[in-house]
Amino acid sequence: MEPGNSRSIVLRSRVPPGAGSRLVCETGTSPSRLVDRLCAAGLVNRQPAVHDRRHIELTLTPEGREVAERIADIEQRFYQRIRDSAQGGDLQHVNDYLRAFVGELPTGRALARRIRLEQP
Repeated sequence: MEPGNSRSIVLRSRVPPGAGSRLVCETGTSPSRLVDRLCAAGLVNRQPAVHDRRHIELTLTPEGREVAERIADIEQRFYQRIRDSAQGGDLQHVNDYLRAFVGELPTGRALARRIRLEQP
C-alpha cells in the first residue's frame, strides 16, 4: 500500500463526512484519484449521498477498517518510539522547527487543519 493511501484510510476513519478532502495531502494526484485507488483496492465504498446526489459518501469496507486499525497501531508505536528516544526531554523546539519548515507546504497546511480538528 502506498503511503498516501494509508494516511487517507486513517483520516477517513477519524474525520467527519466531507472533511477528508481538506485534510488529505498527497503530492502528485487529486483526491478523486486517491479515492479511486482506495475503492479499487476494496478498502473504501463510494456511493451517492442519500440527501443530495451531488455529494458522494465514502465509507470504509470491513477490510478498510482492519487496515485503518493496523495503520493506527503502527502510527502509535512510531510515536511511542519517538517519545522513548527523547527520554523525557523537551522536544518543543524540534516540533516548532519542523512545523515552520513545512508550514507553507501543502503537507504543513493539511497538518495544521488536522491539529485544529483534533483539538476539543
